Amino acid sequence: WSSDVCSSDLGNNISLEANTSSDLHTTTASASSLLNLNSQQDVRVAGGSYTSSGGTVQVSAGRDIFAGSGAQFQGPTIQMNASRNATLSSTPFNEINVRGFNLLDVRALQNLTVNNTIVTGVSGSTARLTAGDLLSVSSLALTGAANISLSARTVDLINVTFPVGSSVNLKSEFGLLAANPNTGAASVPG
Repeated sequence: WSSDVCSSDLGNNISLEANTSSDLHTTTASASSLLNLNSQQDVRVAGGSYTSSGGTVQVSAGRDIFAGSGAQFQGPTIQMNASRNATLSSTPFNEINVRGFNLLDVRALQNLTVNNTIVTGVSGSTARLTAGDLLSVSSLALTGAANISLSARTVDLINVTFPVGSSVNLKSEFGLLAANPNTGAASVPG
């Protein structure tokens, strides 16, 4: 399915599913229980608002997820699962907003890239970003989350703001910092 302008407020559950790729632009979808965006290939979200007031916002792709400038996701539980790569990337001043969650869980079997994104959980919430190979995070502002887990074979962080008092768990293959960390030196795999 593809949408340039679509608005939906259908009630309890909304499920948008595609056998190939899905491409959403300036779409608004709101559900009280489950909002499911699912594609057997790719899910592309450019702008728009995706909200579940009392349940889960779920984005699943058989291949890749791409969320771009201006996309907004809101709900108590926000889950994104990509069988290959997931990218949440936007331009400055038109950031992706992920907010209002108790649990944020973003997973990619290969690479996960997060760039110019604002993540605002409710007080005491949990945020998990997980990739099988590379987790690359830059210009990320995290607020509200008490428990944060970032894990991948290689974790690459640039300009990331963690909430004061939060517990941050970084997991990588070897669990070591690159030589001369915080100097702009290249990441070392693992």
